[in-house]
Amino acid sequence: MKMGIVKSFCIALLIACTIGAGNSRLSAQARPSPKSNVISVGLLSLVQVPGMVLFQYEWRSGPVNSIALRAAFQTGYLGYSGFLLGGAYRFFIADSRALTGLSVAPAIDILIYGNSAIGRNYTSFDIGGDLAYKWIFDAFSVEPIVFLRLGIAGGEGLSAYSGVRPGIDVMLGYAF
Repeated sequence: MKMGIVKSFCIALLIACTIGAGNSRLSAQARPSPKSNVISVGLLSLVQVPGMVLFQYEWRSGPVNSIALRAAFQTGYLGYSGFLLGGAYRFFIADSRALTGLSVAPAIDILIYGNSAIGRNYTSFDIGGDLAYKWIFDAFSVEPIVFLRLGIAGGEGLSAYSGVRPGIDVMLGYAF
């Protein structure tokens, strides 16, 4: 049952990304924002994983597209520390313009983590997608985001960093 939900979500996200990528003429929105950059921090990541801080920088790359780069740092959770670097190319759909409204995005992340107690380092590559909705109020932004990642860890990797990982976060930021 649980795997069926994950598969359904993956298929829906893939269809949304395909529609967004194929239709670059979507440009109508009731309240477009004049902002072209957003710097934000993940609020739920601070609570979900103790010692983790997620930062994101997003900039408008076209009328209905943007690029988001992420960096996360984690210290001492269950003896593991490390960082994440990643990015996503967002397509704003459903009467949205870049940086405001509903977006879908293919995404890729690299996780580099280790445990100093046992002297091991691990690397994992994650591919997947994001589904988000962003509001910009003057210079303040709020963005709930749902994501799904398929982690590919080497033979030395931990099972926690391999396989399908769904997640959610709320990004709170400054738009300029």
